[in-house]
Amino acid sequence: MLVQHQAGRSTISLDEDTLRRLTADNLRQHKRMKVLEPQVHAALEFDQTQIAKRRQLRAYPGGTNLSKSRGSSLPFVATTRDMHAEEMRLLSLRLQGNRSGSTVDENLRLAGVFPGIGL
Repeated sequence: MLVQHQAGRSTISLDEDTLRRLTADNLRQHKRMKVLEPQVHAALEFDQTQIAKRRQLRAYPGGTNLSKSRGSSLPFVATTRDMHAEEMRLLSLRLQGNRSGSTVDENLRLAGVFPGIGL
């Protein structure tokens, strides 16, 4: 499990860069990224202290620390959930716009065909 944690940790900055690029056109998402970054780093720091404690004790540090660990990720989870909801809302609006645009395009094509056949 520790190996997976370390592997995931190494990709976080790449994921943050990708997310920043994907949401660059959205000011609200940009603001959320500014909130998310310190939350991610705080969660990573907390994890590092838990790992250090575990290594020092050579055992799992106990149930209370697990609860604190889960609690420390709640702001992170809320921020990412808000970002996901915003992107899904925007995607839905874009899809609706594409559908209505397709209808307009189809109507324009049909209007162009009728004069061509002498109607």
